[in-house]
Amino acid sequence: MNKRTIIITLLILVSMCCSSIPVAAQETIPKIIKKALEKYEKEGADQLIPNLLKGSPLEGDKQALSQVNVVRQIETFYGKYLNYEPLKVVNLTKSTQLVYYVMNYENGPLFASATVYKNKEKEIIVNFNYHTEFQQIIPPSFIEN
Repeated sequence: MNKRTIIITLLILVSMCCSSIPVAAQETIPKIIKKALEKYEKEGADQLIPNLLKGSPLEGDKQALSQVNVVRQIETFYGKYLNYEPLKVVNLTKSTQLVYYVMNYENGPLFASATVYKNKEKEIIVNFNYHTEFQQIIPPSFIEN
């Protein structure tokens, strides 16, 4: 076997191994999160938190809305928001999901999680967390395979 054949074979093996890593599809991100992130991308930091909390018990809560300032600090640190990538959606029950995703900025990622509750009428966020350190958001069991 020549070097080129060995390299191609190794690349194929690596791509086969990596393709088995589970990644949630874009469609699995609940609509409430997807819409809030789209508003954020188009209209800025002031839109993210209010749109995440639309219809939830936290809607209008001053402490929750103050998280807009945290988002602005992230932008100062990491630059412009670019997009998001889903990590995992865990269906705890028919009505409750834990959603893990990454928000990508020009100079780094922001790790995020949210608890989404589906009532008869809509999806609502009952809890959300953001952090620049993945260990603060992602459970160790998620990383260990």
